[in-house]
Amino acid sequence: MQAILEKVTRFIEENRQNILDDLCSLCRIDSVAHTKGGGFPYGKGVDDALCMAQRLCDEHGIDCKVSHDLGYATSKVTGGEKTIGFFSHCDVVPANAKEWTKTQPFTPLFDGAHLYCRGSEDNKAAAIGGIYISEMIKKGILPVKSSFLCYFGSNEECGMDDLKSFIKNEKLPDLSLVPDNGYPVCVGEKGIARFSAKSKKSFRTVTKFDGGTVVNAVIGTLEAEIGYTKELFDELSEKIDDKFSLSEKDGKICLCAFGKSTHAANPKSGENAAIMAAQLLCSCKNFDENDKELLSALLSLCDDYYGAGVSIAAEDENFGKNTFVLGISRCKDEKGCFEFDSRFGRGISTEMILDNIRIAFEKAGFEYSVKEVKDCYVTNTDEKYVEALMRTYAKMCGVQRETLSPHYSAGGTYARLLNSPCGSLGLSIHNFAGLDVPNKDLPSGHGEAHQADECIFLDAFLKGIVTDAMIIYELDKLM
Repeated sequence: MQAILEKVTRFIEENRQNILDDLCSLCRIDSVAHTKGGGFPYGKGVDDALCMAQRLCDEHGIDCKVSHDLGYATSKVTGGEKTIGFFSHCDVVPANAKEWTKTQPFTPLFDGAHLYCRGSEDNKAAAIGGIYISEMIKKGILPVKSSFLCYFGSNEECGMDDLKSFIKNEKLPDLSLVPDNGYPVCVGEKGIARFSAKSKKSFRTVTKFDGGTVVNAVIGTLEAEIGYTKELFDELSEKIDDKFSLSEKDGKICLCAFGKSTHAANPKSGENAAIMAAQLLCSCKNFDENDKELLSALLSLCDDYYGAGVSIAAEDENFGKNTFVLGISRCKDEKGCFEFDSRFGRGISTEMILDNIRIAFEKAGFEYSVKEVKDCYVTNTDEKYVEALMRTYAKMCGVQRETLSPHYSAGGTYARLLNSPCGSLGLSIHNFAGLDVPNKDLPSGHGEAHQADECIFLDAFLKGIVTDAMIIYELDKLM
């Protein structure tokens, strides 16, 4: 293993600048998935990203095919009968440019240590990593007997219909790896349910209550407009702190709340701006009683991140606490329109989750619809593959294997859909072990996946490529 590791490490270090350049080329593309025009299932932006992945594969001598009508691309280095798959996605969540402090969302900025750009961490780095691993296999630097397939997706963030098309039309790899989670290895993911809700009651003085860009993130900024009264304006002026801004324009009170956005899978590290604004307004005696009732009903549903307001609070030893997060808030046609993300383990059944949330919405005075439901996932992968992966990761990090254990995730990745014969496993493409990570000098709530100023630490990314290459090398021995 040591001789192979040295060759792989040397190759990655020699291509340091090329890897950075290739990642920047992919990150420059605004690849937020949608279904509006362009003749592509998830929009022209994500198709452009798939075409860029194909171009980069070609430059590295790797054959790649884009299935434009189905929304994915695949490359394959042909070897033996068995195949190891490496699944990444090129679509990204939307970005509010006003919240970014380092650069614009699709203008990559490298400061010598970190690369800032939407998609740099989630999940375009994995796409680039797969291309370089493919090149090393093709050149014999990484000697594996199995074929190696890279999948580049375009709808992971909003439904995974791209992968469903792949599964329907292509043969699954014998073993699937999804570098969109955390080390050492992820063996299960929480169930996910998403809902939209509209208030039956109309706002009387609130004309805007808008925040959030995607349902699977805590709302970082909310902008509200309320009909102006001097009494309410003066009361708000006395109550606000530096987490709010307040002004008057065109006969309206303009209130802005500044929270802390974070992935809905980990809401405790965030601060929901919509909740902050609703709590502030509901505390004001001069706020319209009708509108106070509407926002109070919203607070009754989601004031608690862990589902107490909708009677789904539960916890299990593998998945931890259930969560319930408000991700999008809008005022449309005088109604409050909201979207929610719920994640749950096995403490409560999926059926009970849906039923309890339905009852809570109806009681609070909201019309609602279920947008998406995914059951809790636990891998069926043979233990020998899990053990080999953890053993290899331990060697790469210089730690004892006994100190590591598989983990369960609150995130949702392609792994849950990949029923490969030998199973599917989640891992990462960023290995920070033993590295001195410079301070990013970012505001709280910035710099991670789905956040403003999303970024990666280049050295951790390069080490992650080497780590995943060696994991593939060891897993191949078991195929």
